[in-house]
Amino acid sequence: MKRPSPALGVLRKPVVLLGAAGLVVVVLVWLFVFFVPQSHKLSSLQSEKTTLQQTVVQDDARLKQLRTESHHVGQIQALHSKLQGYVPAQEDLYTFIQTLSSAAKRTGVSISSLQPSTLVPATGTSYSAVPISADVKGTYDQLRSFVNAIYGLPRLTDINSVNITGGGPGTNRSTSLTATFDLAIFTSQKASTS
Repeated sequence: MKRPSPALGVLRKPVVLLGAAGLVVVVLVWLFVFFVPQSHKLSSLQSEKTTLQQTVVQDDARLKQLRTESHHVGQIQALHSKLQGYVPAQEDLYTFIQTLSSAAKRTGVSISSLQPSTLVPATGTSYSAVPISADVKGTYDQLRSFVNAIYGLPRLTDINSVNITGGGPGTNRSTSLTATFDLAIFTSQKASTS
C-alpha cells in the first residue's frame, strides 16, 4: 500500500482544518456582510448616476435655449410693449377716439356719433371691456376699408356687431350707407363691481 504524502498529512491535522474552516467562515461573513450590501448600494448609485446624467443633459438643453433667447431680449421687450399697447392698463378713451377718428378720415367714412359705455368685465378673461357704439356713414368700399382699419388699430378692438342701412335694390357700391358698429376695447383695469 502506498504511503500518504506528507503534505496531505499536514492538511489532516486539526489545527490546519480549523484554520481553513475559519478562513472560509471569514470569507463568507465578509461576502454577506460587506460585499453583497455594497454591490446593491453600487447598483443604486449607478441608477442615480444615470438619472443625474439625464438631468444634466436636459439642463444643458434648457441653458442653450435660454442663451439663444437672451440674444432676443430687446425684440421680446419691444413685442411685450406692443402687446401691452393692445390692452393698456387704463381706459384712455381720448386716445382711442383720436385713433378711430384718424382711421375714419383715412378710409373716407364720417363718424356721426360715438358713445362709450362704462367699463364691464370681459367674460372668460382677466380683462375689462369698454363697449362703444359708433354711427358711421360711407359707401360700401369705405365701410369695408373702415372695418379693416379697425382691425389694424394699435389697440385691441372687437367688432361685436354691425347694422347697415341704406342699401337695397337699385343701389351700387357708391351709394351712401349708414352703419352702427358695436365695438369693444379692452383694458387690464378692473371694472367696478358696484
